[in-house]
Amino acid sequence: MAETSASIATFTPLSNLPNIAGATDGTHIKIKAPKDSAVDCFSRYQQHDAVVQAVVNGKRAFMDVAAGFPGSMHDAQILRNSIIYEKAEHEDILAAGPIHRVNGSEIHPYLEVDSAYSLSPWLQKPFPEGTRDPDEIRFDQELSSARVQVKCAFGTWKRRWRILMGMEESKLGCSRKLP
Repeated sequence: MAETSASIATFTPLSNLPNIAGATDGTHIKIKAPKDSAVDCFSRYQQHDAVVQAVVNGKRAFMDVAAGFPGSMHDAQILRNSIIYEKAEHEDILAAGPIHRVNGSEIHPYLEVDSAYSLSPWLQKPFPEGTRDPDEIRFDQELSSARVQVKCAFGTWKRRWRILMGMEESKLGCSRKLP
């Protein structure tokens, strides 16, 4: 619970939404086409990729990383195949965190995700694009102000380790097959 509370505290200055425990997203790492799984690794970016998905706190520190997924795999599918998903579903993480009450509803700790993911008790995503409801727009802005931390963390990571911008000669491949 202490680790969850500490992570929640890092998001407090960034967003008015309560109990944000982490921001989650994926990034694609360009790779040389693997001989055994080139089709699986071919992504929507029209290149061969391996995907890294991470959870970061509000200070852009990595708290969880899942790597080696093929570039064609959807972000939500990667999350479902990760250890953090299993732990959250079995209430081994986040469930023991602090509970915040808003208008009579209990808000448990959760991870922020983009619209590619599915809602769950421990995942919060924005309202559908194009909403005209002012409360939904304000909610999405608050969500985005915290979720951007994972994008910035990946940017810092790739600037620091330039090889991650494209691993043409690496032996890194898509280590996980599509289910």
